[in-house]
Amino acid sequence: MGVITEYDGASLSFTLRTEQGLSTCVLERFNSQLAKRARDVLALDGVTAPDVSVVGETLDRERKSVHLFNVTAIEIVRSFEEKVLVKRVERLTELEDGWWGPNSEPPAPAVLDRIQLVIEPLASAGIPIDFIPSPDGAVVIEWIRGEVEFSANLQPDGAMILISDNTKTDELHEAEVDFEPATLVDFLNQGELP
Repeated sequence: MGVITEYDGASLSFTLRTEQGLSTCVLERFNSQLAKRARDVLALDGVTAPDVSVVGETLDRERKSVHLFNVTAIEIVRSFEEKVLVKRVERLTELEDGWWGPNSEPPAPAVLDRIQLVIEPLASAGIPIDFIPSPDGAVVIEWIRGEVEFSANLQPDGAMILISDNTKTDELHEAEVDFEPATLVDFLNQGELP
């Protein structure tokens, strides 16, 4: 599993960057769909690409840098958008007591766990998402659709405050509910309060 960083059409091979290093992968012959797939998920800059799982054959699994041949599958494991959101959540875990002055708390572990439950749908929404820590251990998730600003304030006690604010009409709607992943995803996708 890793990121495809180079593709060579002449040899039908690509380089896969993994945690263990770089691996050379050679596609099975006459599989144009798989060659297209490798190009589609290629990180042109060496970074900006999804994580992929590659299935093929190898003669020596014990080597640090595995050489795969007859690659038969390339599957996206985590989209680039999802990787970005995961990295942002990781940064939230680095906050310590007092990060915003005396008595401020880092995001509560339970809040971060709830965010992990919705990372994939947040990433696949196709809109910029922000995570803003609150000094009381909560995290606010914010996004904008057209003229409406949305936020979901995930509280340490399990409550979730959903807000939609139409900046053109000044209509403000708010609801406090118990956190449910489906409720948050519906609010993200449809913009309607429960």
